[in-house]
Amino acid sequence: MNLHQKLVEIRKNIKGFSKDTKGYDYIFVSGTQILRAIKDKMDELGVLLVPEIDYSTFHWEKHEYVTVKGKEKLDFIVTAKMTYTWINAEEPTDKLVVPWVCIGQQTDDISKAMGTALTYNERYFLLKFLGIPTDEDDADSKPPTEAQRSYSNNYNSKKLSDKQLARLYALANKAGVDKDLVKQQVFKKFSKEVKDLTKPEYDLVCNGYEKAAEKTA
Repeated sequence: MNLHQKLVEIRKNIKGFSKDTKGYDYIFVSGTQILRAIKDKMDELGVLLVPEIDYSTFHWEKHEYVTVKGKEKLDFIVTAKMTYTWINAEEPTDKLVVPWVCIGQQTDDISKAMGTALTYNERYFLLKFLGIPTDEDDADSKPPTEAQRSYSNNYNSKKLSDKQLARLYALANKAGVDKDLVKQQVFKKFSKEVKDLTKPEYDLVCNGYEKAAEKTA
């Protein structure tokens, strides 16, 4: 069998799951249960699943917010692009690369946020890729936590900090673009001043200058 045929056999072998893990005010299917359900069939058919993070896209930030009870809280949020690669061990060139994204949020530190991202995204990758019904188990079908609501509401609306603006101009400078030209380019693309960029727009501009700087290095 080729890789795609083996993946179909792995999916056919899945009998169903029960919600076995509680966290963030909901009960869900754990990644361990999913892996346990497919591991024997993967071993039998000789199929490997290799995760890989693109560390050049790794980004973290602090998210400060106030709860409805007036308590100040601080979370760490990490993001990175990644891929999951299915490999046919009998024919290693027979593989399937699936682009994915890694996102995690934790109150303690960056490393725990990264661990959360890897665990959470592995579970949802397997659920979505294998076509396992998740309506009842999906965290997105449950009310978001207070931190998640606050982050979602503020992500696009909060102003860029002086530190973020300095980073943008520094990246542009490495790419040979001065401050005045940056302002012109941003206004041409987004019809707004640099300081008024949303966070996604800011990330897009920074990534563009970063890649341009790598080409000129």
